[in-house]
Amino acid sequence: MENSESGVATLTKREQHVIELLHKGMTYGEISTECRIAVGTVKQHVHHILHKMEAPNKTVAINLWLDWKKTILFDYIWAYCKFSYMKSSISVAILEDLAEVAEGLKTLINGQNGMECQHTYSNAEDAITFLPHHPTDVLIVDIGLPRLSGIEAISQLSASCPQTQFCIFTVYEEDEKIFQSLKVGAKGYILKKCPGAKNH
Repeated sequence: MENSESGVATLTKREQHVIELLHKGMTYGEISTECRIAVGTVKQHVHHILHKMEAPNKTVAINLWLDWKKTILFDYIWAYCKFSYMKSSISVAILEDLAEVAEGLKTLINGQNGMECQHTYSNAEDAITFLPHHPTDVLIVDIGLPRLSGIEAISQLSASCPQTQFCIFTVYEEDEKIFQSLKVGAKGYILKKCPGAKNH
């Protein structure tokens, strides 16, 4: 298991994108179109993913990926909140389109003293509508959401929820996406392949 987890951490940005798309149920052809690469290249990425993660098949690899993603993000939430607030209890909400990840994170957070998560949102539109009525200290935001992006969500929520700290959790390593996130109000970010958090 330890080797599998360390293997997840070695996945390239493209490989992480591919495994997320596999989890969303996309076929090799659909992934090829989404990533603008050949189907044969998609298959090569999947082969490398299985090898690095020591997984016998895609289902096992996806489950390992989800477990690792939840653990890394939880560690970040804890570290970020610990130094950002002087409160006995910190409220956290999650904006993440992968239901298993969102619910897993919610369970992990609620199992820790001093942290509480009551609300999860699967798309930016719901967060924009409901978060102002359910204030939270920290909103963990995935950039790659359906329809409106996490960046657009933060841009709108920064005005309606000025008390909330926005933390980006993303597979995107491009400086421009991270810069745009910080520009519209994110206070920190973590790359999904990296165990360390960076604060703005």
